[in-house]
Amino acid sequence: MKKGDRVKVGRVIARGGNSGSSGWPHMHFAMYDRDGISLPCTFADFTELGRAGEKKVSAGRVTENRIYRNTFAKDP
Repeated sequence: MKKGDRVKVGRVIARGGNSGSSGWPHMHFAMYDRDGISLPCTFADFTELGRAGEKKVSAGRVTENRIYRNTFAKDP
């Protein structure tokens, strides 16, 4: 992805990685409107991993400091 690209359902926007200063692979991203105002983001078809096990989510927002796995998008 690069600035100005349109995001469509099912498109891979990034891959998690480890910069070397973190304990595990992760990803940071943000979406803004033309005025620089942060926009909410909703994900589809993902799995939340927790102490109680895995919870499949059809659509929703992710929460800080939780672990998620993509269950929908395929590699191009």
